[in-house]
Amino acid sequence: MTFESAVWEATRAEFVRIASVDERVLLTRFFDHVRRLSNLIDFFRRVRADLEIKPAALDAGDQKLLDDLRARLVEVANELRIDGLVIVTDLGDAMHKRLLGIKSTDEAQ
Repeated sequence: MTFESAVWEATRAEFVRIASVDERVLLTRFFDHVRRLSNLIDFFRRVRADLEIKPAALDAGDQKLLDDLRARLVEVANELRIDGLVIVTDLGDAMHKRLLGIKSTDEAQ
């Protein structure tokens, strides 16, 4: 997740300068979801660590909690993957070229 955030920070100023409001909202929403997934991963790790170091063995309630958290983590990760695919499809090469200052053949003429 840190890599994605670093990329966003590195390109944010240029992106904000050239992107439409809709494009900015789309990408901002995506990175909010990245942050949400990152927080969920951290929460899952903390819960798992707390359960692993407790003196008693995992009971059925503990296992259900871990299973439910794991299922939620998979669900959020899949939603984020789909959102990422939509962004790449919607913005994709055109935005990448704009960020790099590459003009399309239509603009060059």
